[in-house]
Amino acid sequence: MENSPQVINKVILKVTDFLEKLLQQMNLQSHDRVIEIGCGDGSICRKLASMAHLGAVVGIESSNEVIDLARSESANFSNILYLWVDAKKIPWQEKYFTHAVSIATLTDNSDRERMLNELFRVLTPNGSLWMLLVLSDENPPTELSTSADHQPASQATVNDLYAMLRRCSFQQISHSLITGKGINQTATGALIINASRPPD
Repeated sequence: MENSPQVINKVILKVTDFLEKLLQQMNLQSHDRVIEIGCGDGSICRKLASMAHLGAVVGIESSNEVIDLARSESANFSNILYLWVDAKKIPWQEKYFTHAVSIATLTDNSDRERMLNELFRVLTPNGSLWMLLVLSDENPPTELSTSADHQPASQATVNDLYAMLRRCSFQQISHSLITGKGINQTATGALIINASRPPD
C-alpha cells in the first residue's frame, strides 16, 4: 500500500526523539552526499542538508503525493533533490553517496535485499549505511518490524539483517540499542544498524 502523508507523519513522530543520536553517530561533514530511502515529508532530509550544507541530499519516496509535500516544505534548500522512484532501481551513478539512511523503512519491505544491493551500488568505497528501527513491546529486537502500526510484516531478526547485509557485500556491520520511551508510551527504544561498503 502506498504511503500517505498521514502514515509518514506518524512514523516521523516515532523516530524524532532518537534521530539526534543517529545523527551524532553518523558524524556528517559539510561536503557529504547523502541518500535517504523513504524520505517521507522531507523532515529528515532537511536536517541532513543543514549538516551537509556544502554537499547534497537526495530523498527517495514511492508516493508522489508525499514527494510533492517534501518539495514544498524544502523550497528554501538548494542542496536537496527529491525523487519519486522505486528504491529497488535508484536512478543514480555508482559510488556517489558517502552515506545512505533508512529510517523505519528497509526492514518493512519484502524487496529489502534488492534495495540494499542498490544502496551498496551507489555508495562510495568506505561509504556507510545507517538504519534506524523503532522498537516497542509489540516489536521487540527479536522481531523487528517498522510498519507504522507495529505489525511484524517481515519478522526480520538482527541476525537476518546481518546475513542480508553480508550477502549484499557490506562489511563492518554493527548495531547499537537506544533505550527509553521518548517516542510514545509503547516505544521501548530504537536500534541503529551501521554497515560500510569496503574500499576498492
